[in-house]
Amino acid sequence: MTPPPESTDDLPSDAASTEHGKAAATAPTTDDLTVDAAGTGPVADSPADARRRSRRGQSMTRVALRLVRNEPVAYAATWFGWVVFFSVPLATGLLVKVVLDRVADDTTTGVWALLAAIVGIEAVRWAWLVVIAVQWHGCWVGWQTVPRVNLLRSLAEEPGPAAGRLPGAPGEAVSRFRDDVEDVAMVLDVWLDLSGALVSSVVALVVLVSIDPAAALAVAVPVVLAMAGTSYLGPRLRVWRREAREATARVTGFIGDTFGAVLAVQSGGPGPAVP
Repeated sequence: MTPPPESTDDLPSDAASTEHGKAAATAPTTDDLTVDAAGTGPVADSPADARRRSRRGQSMTRVALRLVRNEPVAYAATWFGWVVFFSVPLATGLLVKVVLDRVADDTTTGVWALLAAIVGIEAVRWAWLVVIAVQWHGCWVGWQTVPRVNLLRSLAEEPGPAAGRLPGAPGEAVSRFRDDVEDVAMVLDVWLDLSGALVSSVVALVVLVSIDPAAALAVAVPVVLAMAGTSYLGPRLRVWRREAREATARVTGFIGDTFGAVLAVQSGGPGPAVP
């Protein structure tokens, strides 16, 4: 397992700078980061703006790539582990095909050995899942630690007022440190799953084409249409996601201010409970 980094000294110099602290503080709220002219915070994106931004790369993606460059070996090991986990069922399916072919031909020679091999492969595969889960957990902690350390460094060490780098409400700031940073880590986690699914799907599609091209086409067309629909709806989904995160931050800030006000009143002059 790769332990989370204790500091961000090994990041690129701009990653630990004030501007990166501002980006880390504001970018995770959505998949589309737009900063106003003063550089003090995000402004709302229309679907057209989000679509234009998607053509030149998302700020969320750039932040995630910086995290990957911080620990490339750990991420590569985790990526390899997930690709292997997703791809092993292809070998299992091949052995099942051999077993069925022999049974259909009334040839039982080696069938029990093949069945035992299938069971052994699946047992090793799920044991492998435990290993890569431990590795993944170390990366998961590191992906969230680095942005939080950069946020704290920006607030505590960089010159100038910190008011523009985080929301004013303490509760909203907690949401920024907790939920928004987790969203950045979730991007890297999704990349692992998509990579494994993509590799295994491509190999499976090649095998299916060699068996029956018509069946392969019937399987591939709905998948392509679904991908096209998802790409078309992406800008609108990112706008909705941004609005949901901003609403969550406002609610969290209101709850934090409410509890703070109650504590201030109770500390100032506690009295009997109102019936």
